[in-house]
Amino acid sequence: MHKSFRIAFAVLLAAALRKERCRPPKGMARRNALSSTNESTPRPATSQRNTSSSCRGKEKPEGEHGMKATARFLALMALLALVASAPAVARQGSTTGAGPQQASFQQIYKENSPAVVMISTVDSAGKAISLGTGFIVSSTGVIFTNEHVIKPAPGGRLIIKLASGDLYDDISVIHVDVRRDFAVIAIKAVGLPSVKLGDSDKVEVGEQVVAIGSPKGLESTFTAGVVSNIRLESKDGFRFIQHQTPISPGSSGSPLLNLKGEAIGINTFTYGGQNLNGAIPVNYVKAYIGDPPSMTYAEYARAGAAQSGAPAAQNKFATPSTIIHISLIKWKDGVSDADKQKALDGVKNMAAKIPGIKNVWLKATRMQPRDYHAAFVIEFENRAAAEAYAEHPAHAEWSKFFLSIREASISPQISN
Repeated sequence: MHKSFRIAFAVLLAAALRKERCRPPKGMARRNALSSTNESTPRPATSQRNTSSSCRGKEKPEGEHGMKATARFLALMALLALVASAPAVARQGSTTGAGPQQASFQQIYKENSPAVVMISTVDSAGKAISLGTGFIVSSTGVIFTNEHVIKPAPGGRLIIKLASGDLYDDISVIHVDVRRDFAVIAIKAVGLPSVKLGDSDKVEVGEQVVAIGSPKGLESTFTAGVVSNIRLESKDGFRFIQHQTPISPGSSGSPLLNLKGEAIGINTFTYGGQNLNGAIPVNYVKAYIGDPPSMTYAEYARAGAAQSGAPAAQNKFATPSTIIHISLIKWKDGVSDADKQKALDGVKNMAAKIPGIKNVWLKATRMQPRDYHAAFVIEFENRAAAEAYAEHPAHAEWSKFFLSIREASISPQISN
């Protein structure tokens, strides 16, 4: 029981008992009358003074006094019940506010907005062709965004603008997933602010979330809402977070944050209906943060192809539309050569059914900056072939097997 409540209870109870003592015991009034008639000795004055000082007011008949005392007692109990319920209600209400693990909207914005970037594709004249958002997840410049935000445009180049106003156009691509529409990219910088990553597997329906994006180029726009549901995409079978946090064109790639200020998703799409928005769970993307390669990505792709034993003529990009997809793989302990061959055969079988795949090869290599065991390279004639490969019915089953035998991989997709 709260200390202040105990004190109030003691005071009120003492007052009630004091009132109760003022009521004459049964028969007292009658005995006093008889005493005044039969006794010749008067009552001591001190007794009268004590009585008058402790019990003020006129004595009431026994029945009336008892009823009023009972009424006062019941009223007192009702008052005490009301007082006792107030702290409980306050405690119950406090659970819906910001607990010790949660932050205010203002605090979330102040801590995370410096790490949110605007990503634009500009033409040769510097005019913006498209706008999107991304957020920094490491102080060395690794950024999460959507694949469609960085998708190459004819004659366009990518520019990243930090909240500080700094501009970057030397951008590396660490990983691209066309099917789930996310990308991991990097800029050459150190000491940057970054967004903490949460656990998207623990997101619950009804949880309050916020977003910081660049809708229509309006940088650092803050919005709030709740998680509406956790959905399963019917075609490809991956999950997404449905939420009602307002997002608009230009907010693609922005972080969806919980009340701890952690990114739990990447805002990706909005439906035509009101408050129907979707975000990719951040757990899908965490595995690809890694350490970005120290070389340019064109060099990185060519080096991987050269070390894999591809013919020299295939080490060069034949046309501007050629796409090289290279995965540097770290195998799990105990993976057999038969399993590695099975992974390669699975891709070759898909390639035989998809027009536009020129070459597939896998060979042991020791690439830096990480110690990877093999280079897995696929050469596509164009983006349509790459998308057809990602959407092939056999790709999901192959990916499941491949993930079971590899410990880690870095998979930049290079267009040139």
